[in-house]
Amino acid sequence: MVYDSESERVILLGGGSPFGGGTDLNDLWAYDVEDNRWRELRPPVMPPAAGSVPAVGPMAYDSESERVILYQNGETWAYNSEKNRWTNMNPLLSPPGAPGRIFIRTAYDAESDRIILFGGRTAPNTFWLDTWAYDYDTNTWTQMHPLVSPPGRMNPGMVYDSAHDRIVMFGGAFGGQRRGDTWAYDYNGDTWTLLLPGSGPSPRGFPGMVYDSCARRSILFGGVGPVPTEITDDETWSYDYDTNAWTQLSPSLAPSPRAWHGMVYVGDDDDDDDEDDDRDGPRHGTRGARDEDCDDDDDRDGTERSRDDDDHAAAGWTILFGGAATRTGPATNDLWAYDSATNAWALVVDEPEDDDDDEEP
Repeated sequence: MVYDSESERVILLGGGSPFGGGTDLNDLWAYDVEDNRWRELRPPVMPPAAGSVPAVGPMAYDSESERVILYQNGETWAYNSEKNRWTNMNPLLSPPGAPGRIFIRTAYDAESDRIILFGGRTAPNTFWLDTWAYDYDTNTWTQMHPLVSPPGRMNPGMVYDSAHDRIVMFGGAFGGQRRGDTWAYDYNGDTWTLLLPGSGPSPRGFPGMVYDSCARRSILFGGVGPVPTEITDDETWSYDYDTNAWTQLSPSLAPSPRAWHGMVYVGDDDDDDDEDDDRDGPRHGTRGARDEDCDDDDDRDGTERSRDDDDHAAAGWTILFGGAATRTGPATNDLWAYDSATNAWALVVDEPEDDDDDEEP
């Protein structure tokens, strides 16, 4: 699940119960934040079905090319929301391990205009620790060679912190165990750094994680602990790169305990269209930048003020969809929105789908 900032819609591909026990889906949906409505998109060509929910590939939104980039079963696909069209990019080189490499993570580094890929697993228990970068303009995957890499894992939380131009990664699963480490990747320097905050979330895999550009924090929700109990939780945490500190936020209401959910930040952090934008930063205009709609008086500590619906739409939400409490499901289909300014989760009741336009991009 990703946020397409050009069309201002959340894009969702496939899903089902995490490890079976239900129907595996290969459908494409868009959630319009303004209209509060899900619509099935039904493009004429779809990427081949993953075969199972664990094999569903990671997606990231490339704001420079205005494409959703999917890496699945060793194939790289690009989705154009304006034309409602998937394209198989067929690059000459791709990350290894296909088609059995699953539970990979990707994030879009806007300053460098690259999709960063890390991790994954191939059966029975090979956990990958290679780092790759994809350039849509040249249709090229490049293996990076950092001197130090995080230990191998599958499905950590991984986001791009645009204020500091770093990929931030937390946790992940390896076999029945879970990791609780925090790492940062600098594409320009090709370096991974273990950050060692004093405390933080318990080790977990399959959490949801986004970067909130107004709060200048990474936001993490949920996840699943190690076997045999595999307990899911309903904790909300924020990570501040400046202070290298995790903070548990403890909102009064939260989604039910879960993992394997989708989570995106709905904002406009990567808007490069304003030629009069004099913010300091490199070519793609995101490093050190805050969303132009962020309220400078908003200190984002969750205590000072409340916002009406218009404020929410302007300053950004974290949107959460689906997930499951156990690995065999059932999967949920509830939709939640988190406001970091008020430290509040709200259950979103979406409008019914309009059958007359459900195939429109």
